[in-house]
Amino acid sequence: MTSHPGPHLHPSHPGELHSIFLRAFHSPWSGIGRRLALAIRGFISLYMTVTFIMVMAWQARTEAALSMVLFKFETISFFWQVVYSWITFTWAFMHIMSPCQSGTQDDGFMDSLKIAFRYPLTDRWRQLFSIIYTGAVSLPNVVTLVYWTIVVPHDVVDVGDLFNNGDLQSFCVLNLYCISLVVALIELFFLSSIKPPGPFFVHILWFSAIAVTYYVWAFLGHIMTGNYVYFFLDPEKIGEENVAFGLIAFVALLNIFYGVAYGMSDARDAITGPLEILGTLQLP
Repeated sequence: MTSHPGPHLHPSHPGELHSIFLRAFHSPWSGIGRRLALAIRGFISLYMTVTFIMVMAWQARTEAALSMVLFKFETISFFWQVVYSWITFTWAFMHIMSPCQSGTQDDGFMDSLKIAFRYPLTDRWRQLFSIIYTGAVSLPNVVTLVYWTIVVPHDVVDVGDLFNNGDLQSFCVLNLYCISLVVALIELFFLSSIKPPGPFFVHILWFSAIAVTYYVWAFLGHIMTGNYVYFFLDPEKIGEENVAFGLIAFVALLNIFYGVAYGMSDARDAITGPLEILGTLQLP
């Protein structure tokens, strides 16, 4: 008897097998099947969401002004990861529970709901999603590096003090500046099989714009609250020329870690590439 693979084994259009949207929720490792990857994504999405709420509550309690929380780069980066994790979890869930079948007619409320929450079937939003993905796997690197090499040496006398002010603070510090990076690495190496994000120079322009936009946002925070989010944004403390240099360094840092994510994706593909060639990659 000849067995026919299910509808999810066939792309609905020629380029779908290599779509960035499909690769976003298919592991490059043959040992991580679609349902296991979905379970991991579900756990990460719930964990990151609950943690984000706790982090916001902790920061709101410790900051001089409640609104300052909205202008912290680590808050933006963590929220970025939360949004990305729910996007990919939803796509993976809809793909497994209701795979798209060619020749079927979509009508009715449930079909409309499936269409609304499934991954895009065209590459219309490919470039935007590539930026979202790259941000989710590279921004936590920036947060971790800046915090432990710049903020902590300047603001904290003893690193141990970070973990001596209650379990909530210890939990939030670990998640903001360590666990978020681990989640990003898990995403890049194990949960998605997205090719090295490109075009390279387009992404450089995007992340340069994101860096400049954040600086504008941070200075808007100073106007609204009267406080600077970080000491290196305060021209009275470090001088206007050093603030300008800091912006240049921040732009460079975001692009450096984009390059790191690009290189890591290449390294992952070099290891898992034979799995795809042999047909054992968990793509439909």
